[in-house]
Amino acid sequence: MNIVIISGSSRQQSQSRRISDIVKTAWIDKYAEDMVDIIDLSEHQIPLWDEAIWEGNWSYQPQWLAISNRLKAADACIFVVPEWAGMAPAQVKNFLLLADLDLAHKPSLIISISSGMGGSYPVAELRMSGYKNTHLLWIPDHVIIRKCQDFYPNASGYGFETNRLDYCLTLLQAYATRLQGLSHDLQTQGLLEHRYGM
Repeated sequence: MNIVIISGSSRQQSQSRRISDIVKTAWIDKYAEDMVDIIDLSEHQIPLWDEAIWEGNWSYQPQWLAISNRLKAADACIFVVPEWAGMAPAQVKNFLLLADLDLAHKPSLIISISSGMGGSYPVAELRMSGYKNTHLLWIPDHVIIRKCQDFYPNASGYGFETNRLDYCLTLLQAYATRLQGLSHDLQTQGLLEHRYGM
């Protein structure tokens, strides 16, 4: 199984990356045979989407193709998304625009993080529109980690978030196991005719 974690902050040494590393360790502890890859949005010069991308003549194409290949190889994805000003960051939504069908029909988990008591808005925002053109499959459950700077697995007072994370990783693995290869099969059969909705 190939799992890709997207660390959704553009900041260096972000909480998103720290928690992405925790999630990676947690996954490997449960499923040691799986490959887990982290795409840290702070480490890549990802262009803003524009129509030149459809024409295939945009200057950042080589850098994006490397990311695109990592997404195509994934069986499931985990998005670790900070809440900034009550929203999912622009770079996460731009990432989804660029990803296009690389994530189609692949189960994905939202982990929203907040330095305060927020965290629900990125979940609602991504569930509302983040799947539309990508055709990715958000699993029904999600994780919100509040006061994320204080979150460490098994730390006193954080049993609920740790248990919730463990539960959601188990759920994602179950979806990924049962849906493995579905994305490739559907695209091969030409079953993405209505890719922009109906």
